[in-house]
Amino acid sequence: MKHTCAVALVSLSILLMAAAGASAAGKSEANVAALRAVAGSYSCGFDSLSGYVAPGTGESVHVGGVFTLTIDVHGAITKSDATLSVDDGGDGPAVCGYASGAGNVGTPPFTGSLGAATLTYQAANANSSLCPSGNASMTFGPVNDGLKFIYTNSSGFTGQGSCGVAAVPPSPSFTCNYNVIGEAGGTGLASVFFSPRLNQKATVLNLRSTFVGGTESYPTQICPFFGPFGTSLYPTGGGANKGQWAVLTLEPQACPVTPFRQVNFATTATTILITAPGISSATCQPAPLLTNEAGKIEAMPTALKFGGQTVKTKSPAQPVTVTNTGTQTVNLVGFAVIGIDFDQSNDCEETLDSGAHCTVQVTFTPKAKGNRNGTLQIISDGVSPNVAVKLSGLGQ
Repeated sequence: MKHTCAVALVSLSILLMAAAGASAAGKSEANVAALRAVAGSYSCGFDSLSGYVAPGTGESVHVGGVFTLTIDVHGAITKSDATLSVDDGGDGPAVCGYASGAGNVGTPPFTGSLGAATLTYQAANANSSLCPSGNASMTFGPVNDGLKFIYTNSSGFTGQGSCGVAAVPPSPSFTCNYNVIGEAGGTGLASVFFSPRLNQKATVLNLRSTFVGGTESYPTQICPFFGPFGTSLYPTGGGANKGQWAVLTLEPQACPVTPFRQVNFATTATTILITAPGISSATCQPAPLLTNEAGKIEAMPTALKFGGQTVKTKSPAQPVTVTNTGTQTVNLVGFAVIGIDFDQSNDCEETLDSGAHCTVQVTFTPKAKGNRNGTLQIISDGVSPNVAVKLSGLGQ
């Protein structure tokens, strides 16, 4: 039996690991610099393998989830939402959706590199009592292009996870591995394919054709599955970076139905973080393309400098010329922009003949003052499958 969420209010107290020391009295220059170091938009995934006992079930079950988080240079948490998956503890699984109010990274309570914040989540859908409630204390630590974190929830469980810079992955297909939670216990290896790709405009209602297939290994059997009929909801634009898919899957009669058939996910430029009842420790990376040894992509210039631009205004576009300098046609997988201050449009087709070129137009819209940096990634099946163009500008 499937439930949707019923939590009235979830309040999260967050301890945010800053990149530099700060004074206990007021926001010092070091603290401001630390806030800028962690400012950005993130897609996150987490797991708690045990410890949560859903009300009325009496059994400790796994809780996992994905969420998005945006922190500005002043420490304000301007946007966040979350989807949690609760495994079957005898009363069916639950998928719990939450939207958030505002939060803020406050003055550190003591001298050191930790700062405190408060973030309030409101249930986004009418829900069952299986969904967690109460407070969770989290500690974040910055890493390259992301965050690591641990948390303790007052509903009785702890866990850990990671965040990457939120972005739209350009690849059409991904390979995923995960653990299958349940009495039998197992592992899964699967592929998912989107048409159109996540970085392309979808059909009406933001729906995309989605196909899955894979194998799940249990102690006493191997269970292949195939899902030729499915859709995913993944809005493009607006920085949502979250979606869900539902696919009708086919399995051998003696095998359990795969939990991979119905998934919520969040994205970075190179990763899909997924959550579903029955799945833990799940990530997906772009499936490798067969390298075209005779095709080669080059981009000119190799760096764009936009100079000063008023905050929240768009600059004139600067062009990047993409040329196939090889002797054979290459397939252009897509274009990814790393950095919340930059965007791109292009006139490129899915293939680029030998000697042909197309143009990518890049714009700069600084979200805050100061130096802003990013990267344009051009992904193909050529000899150099990932060609990068450095992006920089100054918010004024």
